Amino acid sequence: MEEMHAITPCEIEALLIDLRGQKVMLDRDVAYVYGVETRRVNEAVKNNTEKFPEKYCFRLQPSEKQYVVENFDHLGNLDKSPVEPRALKFKHTVKRTKK
Repeated sequence: MEEMHAITPCEIEALLIDLRGQKVMLDRDVAYVYGVETRRVNEAVKNNTEKFPEKYCFRLQPSEKQYVVENFDHLGNLDKSPVEPRALKFKHTVKRTKK
């Protein structure tokens, strides 16, 4: 498990992506922000579908994955992954973790 660390609003802003008309953060970046493994974020989403409905959380289509690989430097290694990443609507992600 990664260690928790302070992250600035500018760093968070740099992780946001506009997809499907929404500001989203990919599962791997949510994991980075919260200091957990990506699989833990995906397990939380899978086990709490009522908290993460499809309009707030979705798997990227192959074309969307290609778009983020080509346009966001920190996501370049996603092209090697056989799994399509999950996108979480940013405001919804923050709201669900503040309890």
